[in-house]
Order: sequence, then structure tokens, then C-alpha cells
Amino acid sequence: NKEPFRVMPVDKVYQALAAIMDPRNHPVLIHCNEGKHRTGCLVGCLRRVRGWALSAVFDEYLLYGGRKSRMVDQRFIEMIFDPQAAIAYQQQAAHAPPQPATATAAAERGGGDSGSQSERKLSDGGWQIAE
Repeated sequence: NKEPFRVMPVDKVYQALAAIMDPRNHPVLIHCNEGKHRTGCLVGCLRRVRGWALSAVFDEYLLYGGRKSRMVDQRFIEMIFDPQAAIAYQQQAAHAPPQPATATAAAERGGGDSGSQSERKLSDGGWQIAE
């Protein structure tokens, strides 16, 4: 999320969370270029799904995002993201075939294979899932 016009597509966030919450994909590594914005926003959404209070979600986001924290990410976590829709998406995805072993929120574009395991890359420019 970058003001004023770039917002993460919420359906891609649901897709990423479904991969993260699927135990068949564990362990999971979530990262972006600096581990602050996209990572923080995605983890904040995961915390909401897990029932964390918004104040606790924002405290964690601000702690790790530091001076680079973005109000637009907090707005996304609070007002755009729907935890119930993410849970419903994850339940539907649970009936799908197994996914790759890792979920990676990566700022760089492109896909590929990281050795013996595929990575699920969520690019900054559209949150595409690539294997």
C-alpha cells in the first residue's frame, strides 16, 4: 500500500493467507525487501484472522515498521481487510491440492524455483502468485 493510489488487492491477501495458514505449507517464511510494509501488512491481517485486538496488531506493526510505518497499511488492516472472508477463502483452499512448501512475500517480480522447493512470490507490482 502506497498513498495515494496503490492498494494491495484484498483477494491476493486472502490467497497468501490461505497458503500461510495451511499446515501442509509449514514452515513458512514471509518477507519483502525490507520486511516492513508488505510483510507487516500481511502479518497484521494474519493477526486479525487469529483474533488479535487491533491495538495489539498496530503495536506490533509500529514496533517492527518503525519510522517507515504507513498509516495506509493500518487502514487496510482495519477497514478493507475482512478476517471472516479470509477464513472462508482458507476453508475453500483447504480442499484444494497441496501447495508449495513456502509462502514468500517478495518485493521483486517474477517466479521461479528455489532449489528443491517452489516459492510463492507475492510481488509488489500486483501481488502475483508465481511458482
